[in-house]
Amino acid sequence: MAKLGHLSFDVTDIIKIREFFDCLLGELGFERRFTMEDAVCYSNPQLDIWFARDQNPRTSRGNPNPDLEVVAEHTAILVSDASKVRDVERAMTAKGFKPLFPAQENPQFTEGYFSACFVGPDNIVFEVYANPKEQAQ
Repeated sequence: MAKLGHLSFDVTDIIKIREFFDCLLGELGFERRFTMEDAVCYSNPQLDIWFARDQNPRTSRGNPNPDLEVVAEHTAILVSDASKVRDVERAMTAKGFKPLFPAQENPQFTEGYFSACFVGPDNIVFEVYANPKEQAQ
C-alpha cells in the first residue's frame, strides 16, 4: 500500500513562511525540523511538509476568494475534533492570521464536517478540519 511521504511547495519568502507555519503547523503537532536559507521543513511522525524558495517560480497563485464555497487547490489536515479546529483558529488569530473561512460546521461536505481555512504566504490555502466519518475509519 502506498502512502503520502511528503508535500513540497514553491514559495517566495522563507521568513514569512516560517512565521505563518510555525503557528499553524506547530498547533497541529508538527516541528520545524530543517531551516535553511532557501527552505524549511516541518515534520510529524507521518509527514514532512517542505517549503522552498524557487529561484524561477513556476506557480503564481491569486488571492483566494472567500465568497466561494471551497478553494479547490488546498491542503487539508484532519484533526481529532471540532475543538482542535477552534484551538488552531484561536492561535492563528492571536498571531494576526485571519481565517479565510472561519471555524464552522460545513454539512454541505458531510454531516459533522467542521473546518477552518487559512491563507499563507504565496496564497497557499491550508484547511484544518474534523470529520467524524473519517475518524471512524
